[in-house]
Amino acid sequence: RTSGGAWVLEAAIPSPDPALKDLFGWSVALDGETAVVGANQDGGKGKNQGAGIGEGPGFVHVYKRRGTDWPKQTTLKADDGAPNDRFGTSVAISGDTVIVGSPKSDLEAEGEDAGAVYVFVRKGDIWKQQAKLTSSDGAEKDQFGNALSLEGDVAIISAFSDDDAGSKSGAAYIFVRNGETWTEEAKLTASD
Repeated sequence: RTSGGAWVLEAAIPSPDPALKDLFGWSVALDGETAVVGANQDGGKGKNQGAGIGEGPGFVHVYKRRGTDWPKQTTLKADDGAPNDRFGTSVAISGDTVIVGSPKSDLEAEGEDAGAVYVFVRKGDIWKQQAKLTSSDGAEKDQFGNALSLEGDVAIISAFSDDDAGSKSGAAYIFVRNGETWTEEAKLTASD
């Protein structure tokens, strides 16, 4: 926070359930009074849910400012999360919507590490998963969701290992929300 033109530390936000190799802080996002922090190897509650150390599915912690304090509001998780999905590798927030990348998610049709992005919406102080986004042409190892951004009802999501223009040439997808429905609107690739 700035004070007289200088940045001043307002608060340190510790992991709510610290454990070895959780990678709390791997991704962060801020909008107004809400901060979002990804821990993409977190297994939850200081344990790794039967997975090896640092092999949890990943969690995202949401904090809402009260004065100069930043208490935790909730913890977000994928409704179908599995060890090593890396949920929380990327996070973005716009108003009462958070999107979370899970680039190592295995998808039945697309295969291992195809990737997915989860959308969460806040009503009051309650967060609920609204959607799970996948690319229309996803493939094994695309890692859809490794990076992303959100502005209002428009999200851009990378699949940096997409191979359409050559090995790991990459792509980005635009999704637009209408009501509660998200639709893929475009796939972007470099012209060269």
